Amino acid sequence: MVENKINNEQDPKSLTARQVVELVLANWYWFAVSLLVALLLGGYLYVKSPLVFKRQASIMLKDKSGSGQGEAAIFADLGLLSSTSSLVDNEIFILRSASLMRTVVQKLDLNVSYSYMGRFRKLDIYGEETPIVVKNVAESEQSNNPVSFTVTPKNSEAFQLSYIDENETRVSIEKKFGDTVLIRNVLIEIKPTISAEKFVGKEVNVAVTSVAKAQLDFSSRLTVARADKVSSVVNLSFIDQSPQRATAVLNTLIAEYNTESIMDKNRIARNTDIFIMERLAKLSKDLEGVDTDIADYKQQSNVLDFSAAANMYMQTSNEIRRDAAEVENQIAMANYIKDYLLDPINANALIPRVSGAQNLGVDSQIDSYNELRLKLDKMLESSGENNPLVVDGRTQLSALKMTIIQAINNTVNSLKIKQQNIRNEENLSNRRIASVPTKEKDVAGIVRQQKIKEELYLYLLNKREENALNLAITIPEARVVDAADGPPNPIAPRLILFAAVSIIGGFALPFAVIFLIIMLDVKVRGRKDVEAYTTIPVLNELPRKSKKQKDDVVVKRGGHDVMSEAFQILRGNIDFSFKRTKPGAMVIASTSTVKGEGKTFVSTNLALSLSFINKRVLLIDMDLRKATLSKNLSLGGRAGVTNYLLGKVDKLSDVVLSGVLGSGVDFIPGGAKVASVPSLLTSPEFDKFIDDLRPMYDYILLDNPPAPLIVDTQIINRVVDFTLYVMRSGKIDRRYLPEMERQYQEKRFNNLNILITDSKMRSKIYGYGSYGYGYSYGYGYGAKMEE
Repeated sequence: MVENKINNEQDPKSLTARQVVELVLANWYWFAVSLLVALLLGGYLYVKSPLVFKRQASIMLKDKSGSGQGEAAIFADLGLLSSTSSLVDNEIFILRSASLMRTVVQKLDLNVSYSYMGRFRKLDIYGEETPIVVKNVAESEQSNNPVSFTVTPKNSEAFQLSYIDENETRVSIEKKFGDTVLIRNVLIEIKPTISAEKFVGKEVNVAVTSVAKAQLDFSSRLTVARADKVSSVVNLSFIDQSPQRATAVLNTLIAEYNTESIMDKNRIARNTDIFIMERLAKLSKDLEGVDTDIADYKQQSNVLDFSAAANMYMQTSNEIRRDAAEVENQIAMANYIKDYLLDPINANALIPRVSGAQNLGVDSQIDSYNELRLKLDKMLESSGENNPLVVDGRTQLSALKMTIIQAINNTVNSLKIKQQNIRNEENLSNRRIASVPTKEKDVAGIVRQQKIKEELYLYLLNKREENALNLAITIPEARVVDAADGPPNPIAPRLILFAAVSIIGGFALPFAVIFLIIMLDVKVRGRKDVEAYTTIPVLNELPRKSKKQKDDVVVKRGGHDVMSEAFQILRGNIDFSFKRTKPGAMVIASTSTVKGEGKTFVSTNLALSLSFINKRVLLIDMDLRKATLSKNLSLGGRAGVTNYLLGKVDKLSDVVLSGVLGSGVDFIPGGAKVASVPSLLTSPEFDKFIDDLRPMYDYILLDNPPAPLIVDTQIINRVVDFTLYVMRSGKIDRRYLPEMERQYQEKRFNNLNILITDSKMRSKIYGYGSYGYGYSYGYGYGAKMEE
């Protein structure tokens, strides 16, 4: 129930835009340093990053499905090959294939790379700029092992070679160009080029790897994609640290693709030609045999034409089938109308005139029935069932329906007779067709085979000519639309990107660190924390004491410094918060959660501040166990509260010390230490002690011990008018605030108010962590007790 009363208007874990700005301004130094370091680091990475260039090319793949445009067209019109919708995708797959890239790597010797250290970064060398050429002399399994070494040309004849051997030892030897060198079981030969003189005295880094690894590396940097969904134009792009090498890779890739396409086309065309010639030879023999069979068969049968009679019989048979179907339809329609009339559900319904009923001879009778039925329905709407006209009409309808049914029966009988006659004629026609000699059917089969083979023979002759033409043509499959080219400037590293990342990182890193510190901080930092989790009033926030102020007394009469002004505000807030209802001094008790939160500091300076406005102020050290205030004032051995309550001092004036802090402040020390402080504080003498002091002063300030640790403060509360709960910024866990709220709601302390000390006034942005229970505090009282 207590938690429902807490002010939750603002989420304590949230940061507003203004608070973020204040956070940055309060820590501007760290942001500036972080930004400078990030820019320097980004600049270093920028100048050290290798340059990356991009080259692009476009080719148009020819349509292989077109007539005479390749081996795919040879039998395309027979439907023997797949559709051309995926042919471009297939060619793109070939362009990306490992075998094609491996051919490019081997042709351009891309498994050997050359580089040298420029002013800031490593630069790759390729083409005519390469000062040396490295070759594998003996191809073996060891030659596939990657090796790297450094070559420093001394002149046009000799060079310095440096590498790391199998024992991880740096080896440096001098060799002449053209000599073979064994490096890590790889035998290589180094020869100079026309550019060797430019690199005299400069180190050239050489890296030799296997063709397979080089192919994987170069394939990963190649991109092949269609220009759009409808065209056969394909875009190729390649990125590399050398623009010359990127251009060579793309141009060689296209050239090798065309070469392999032509070779594949010619190989398929030759195989196709062999297949066609074999089929033509076989068909020629088959046609000669068919012609001979037809001539011999007709000569033996003495028959010129069997088709005329067969055509006549077939025409007659078709007409008979048509008549039979028509009769069957008429019988079915008559039976449908008959069933409709005999169905009791349709006793009062109209008789439908469906298609075909006009051939039954009952059309006029059905029309008469329907007209009479409609008239009868109209009479029933205006008269009853016993109307003579209605009765007469029903009689006529019944008679007419029976007439229609009888007519339909007669018609069905006549149609069945007609149907039987048609079936007899159909059987006769079938026998006539069957009487055609079987030899005519055999002749027709032979002629059909002859015709099929003649068409196939002519088709293969045509395809042989097309295939011969394709074999003679060596046009590349890929037409170069745009040769490999690209911008002269590298695509990476990008200065703007590095600068943007550096600036963002320079701001983000300190912000993230500070924000993380804030989010992990669970301490009470200021008013916002208290107001977010409790409803306890916060009187003020005292600023942190300056390092120059060594003394605990910081307020000055007529002072306008920050601390003096803060205590003046505190003094005014106390008077505003508490309205006196009885005469005598206002008893103000100061306490805290743990030691070291500044309650003694507050009590001392508040007493002085009140005395500056000519108020009679009494300061009492009620921490009877440790007497911290008394020790701070070097009055630890003087008689005080305990001495008076135990009766060891008879007069109040004997324990009241005047002028300790100033002319307007009196002080009563804690006195001698006793074993049972609670018993002493619960005695009537303590109440009388405070009552006797009230008329003598305007304010009585009690410097109590920490409230949660011992029961003394709660016992003293019965004589207190106003409780000042001192809470040091960054000292107390916020998880203790709900407990304070509970005590406040239960009124454990009279007029409880919170005062926050040691507050950082320049930065009021606080973070919040998770909450829990089980937080403990320590407050040690190890001093020896006195009776």
